[in-house]
Amino acid sequence: MSDPFIATHTIPAGGINSWPRPDPAAPPGPHINAGLEAQLVDQSGDWAKITFDNGWTAWVDGRLLVPRRGAAASGGAASAFDISALMADRPKAFAVGGAALVALSSVLPWFRAGGQSSGATKISMQFLFDYKTHSTGGIKIGHLLWVVAVLAIAAVWRGLDKRVQLGAGIAAIVISVLYVVQLQRYVSAFHGVSLTDTLGFGVLPALVGGAFIAFAPKFATYKRRA
Repeated sequence: MSDPFIATHTIPAGGINSWPRPDPAAPPGPHINAGLEAQLVDQSGDWAKITFDNGWTAWVDGRLLVPRRGAAASGGAASAFDISALMADRPKAFAVGGAALVALSSVLPWFRAGGQSSGATKISMQFLFDYKTHSTGGIKIGHLLWVVAVLAIAAVWRGLDKRVQLGAGIAAIVISVLYVVQLQRYVSAFHGVSLTDTLGFGVLPALVGGAFIAFAPKFATYKRRA
């Protein structure tokens, strides 16, 4: 007896192309119309194997599929299936993990002095461009990190253009590097104070998280080969 059909995803607006196997060099199959409900049955990197209620199966770009919000609540089997599918999608897992690291970094210490520390939500964005600034208002570095984390998650789960995810990851890396450079310039003006004395460990998860977001597919591929 075959397993019951449980719709887990919906075909996005405009439809998507299909392939008989997860190989971009293979002749493409029929174009799948928007709005159709499908069940995710297998994954290979960005590729997703889906089936429909009539039994037809095809391989598609899994990043474009729209998850059904009611799939997890429709029954225990669907919930377990969705969880296993998430765990199998290593690029998504790396990207989401990276977004979590970036968000976490915003509440960790970025600056230390005199036994006290300040998180990224207390450091003005202007410091990234002018280490002599005395501004304490306006947009903070932590706010930028939140935007990066939200963009990364949206890019993963809503199937946005890959450039959005890449841009979000690079933004986190640039923010981290700019901060370290400006902090070095700042402490250089004071004799007896070094970068290691003032740099908080919160910068590291932002840098690592940004790399995970930007290069998630490469990290996932490397991990599978290792």
